[in-house]
Amino acid sequence: MKYTHIIITFILLLCFTFVKYSKAQFIKAVLPIGANFTQVDGDAIAGYNKISLQAGVGAMIDLNELETWEVGFEILYNRLGSRSNSAQAQSIIDIKLQYDYVSIPLLVNYKDVGDGYLGAGLIVSRLVNNNYFENGNEMPDPSTKVKSMDLSIMGQAGFVFSPNFRVTLRVGYSMFPFLEPRAFHNYVSLRFDTILNGLIKR
Repeated sequence: MKYTHIIITFILLLCFTFVKYSKAQFIKAVLPIGANFTQVDGDAIAGYNKISLQAGVGAMIDLNELETWEVGFEILYNRLGSRSNSAQAQSIIDIKLQYDYVSIPLLVNYKDVGDGYLGAGLIVSRLVNNNYFENGNEMPDPSTKVKSMDLSIMGQAGFVFSPNFRVTLRVGYSMFPFLEPRAFHNYVSLRFDTILNGLIKR
């Protein structure tokens, strides 16, 4: 991706600016863990048939005294990809594409919706490994043009059970093809987020 480094620098500067000028009293640690339901748009395999892990750490900070707006970032292990079902594979070949990323979401949440919240942001991901399987056996990957970086847009909604526990439903989609000629990550994540309030007092 030609402008990846410029985009990453801009996002990090934006996050730093939010934190520096926030009136919040506490930085809150986040411990998310959940499952990705994924597919790849452009690989001729339809459906969110591949289920994989998403887990990591993060931090959030409130932007106002009412705590209705918050900004945050995360560092995630994020496994994406796709998998054929029996009908698509004609009961002969089970194909699984697997892409392991270190992902950094930068997000803004609005929490003044009862016990729920809405959010949006960008996710910068670095590929660390990719695999191709046929009938459970790892094979040489026929895709040789996988890009090392992926930039995705995301939206999410969640329910706050307590100040220390949330459930989040997140959707993500690649803004640019991660695989030539035109393949895009498309996924839904169901996460359980543990919040550690007041980790650092500002």
